[in-house]
Amino acid sequence: MGPLIVSACRQASQLPVDVHLMIENPERYVEAFAKAGANLITIHVETGCHPYRTLQSIRDLGCRPRIALNPGTPAAAITELLPLVDMVLVLATNPGFSGQAFLPQMLSKITTLRQQNPQVLIQVDGGMNAETLPAAFRAGANVFVAGNAIFKHPQGIENGVKTLRALVY
Repeated sequence: MGPLIVSACRQASQLPVDVHLMIENPERYVEAFAKAGANLITIHVETGCHPYRTLQSIRDLGCRPRIALNPGTPAAAITELLPLVDMVLVLATNPGFSGQAFLPQMLSKITTLRQQNPQVLIQVDGGMNAETLPAAFRAGANVFVAGNAIFKHPQGIENGVKTLRALVY
């Protein structure tokens, strides 16, 4: 999805538009997504030359900056960036396809990030379900992305959401 889709979403809704730039050199595209109406922009520490500058640019454009970590990237890779972001996204599966199993090694990364910055939102995406979400929550995560656990729930989408929410509230 590019800026055109973001613009269409902005016209259709006043809800926040959250853009995850899982692309090489995101600094080239940040301004276009901000102008299209993005409110929240996530970049990967692994894909740009100057993530510090890119995160500053996101905030200067009036958006909330966020940083993502692939499974193989240690928490230490973003220590200096934490003061610049509103949220850290920990990918708990390898990027690519939904339905992958949660990588339990990501729990220690979540704990490390929580210790480094107690105020930052920590989002986990990948393999979230009724078994893995509580472990991620105990490790320090407080925002969760769930696909199959919701959309393939045997009692329907609404019950999928209720089931997961009941685990952390």
